[in-house]
Amino acid sequence: MNNAYLNYQSQSIQTMTQGEMINALFEGLIKNCNFAIAYMESKNYASCHMSIVKAQDIVLYLASTLNPKIEVSQNLFSMYDYFGAQLVDANVKKEPSYIQTILPMIEELKQTFSQADRISRANNASK
Repeated sequence: MNNAYLNYQSQSIQTMTQGEMINALFEGLIKNCNFAIAYMESKNYASCHMSIVKAQDIVLYLASTLNPKIEVSQNLFSMYDYFGAQLVDANVKKEPSYIQTILPMIEELKQTFSQADRISRANNASK
């Protein structure tokens, strides 16, 4: 049963469009940030650490996919760098305010990418 689920999950990821993948990454980032805040508040620091590490991995992956030749990528890289620094501070100091500062920015960026994906799909469909 577990193997079937892993196969399904792997196949789902492999068939995602770029827009769907970015959306899933941002959802995972938001989810792990929220988990980290909850774990900090309940003083479950081991789980907090794991959630922050997962969030950091997602931010690093998003940054690694940027094309430095495109101007907007440079701006996004700066944002991702800031997100990463805030996550490090949150993990070291176990202070939720570092994550609470970046969470609205992450959510807004997710909405922006979602909207861009919808526009791109609509344009491709009309061709």
